[in-house]
Amino acid sequence: MKYVLLIIALVIIGCSSEIDKLQALGMEPFTKEKWQSASREERGEMLYSFLKTHEIRNMHRKEIIGLLGEPAGYYDYEYIPAYFIGSDSVSSSYGKGYLLIFPNDESTGRVEGYEIIPPL
Repeated sequence: MKYVLLIIALVIIGCSSEIDKLQALGMEPFTKEKWQSASREERGEMLYSFLKTHEIRNMHRKEIIGLLGEPAGYYDYEYIPAYFIGSDSVSSSYGKGYLLIFPNDESTGRVEGYEIIPPL
């Protein structure tokens, strides 16, 4: 019986969603107004709330930009908006902080999800 409970606990822990991992950055409530005036670190603190309260999959990329403001740049192609979030202590080949991107279908503009570089 102990082994069954242990296995169940490990399965539950292993199945935590990708979004739940973002709690490590913070859990500040997201508002469009706060995001647009926030620092990179403050934006990281709001990302969990943003993704929990907005179903981004199948949103149009223009809706993402409407909520988050103009991107810091674009990832690989001019139709994939990218934003820097999080602490300056994190860096990648793209710069300081995490790079938050919203891959989307080029022809329809429909967002397929999000990615964070480097991964959490």
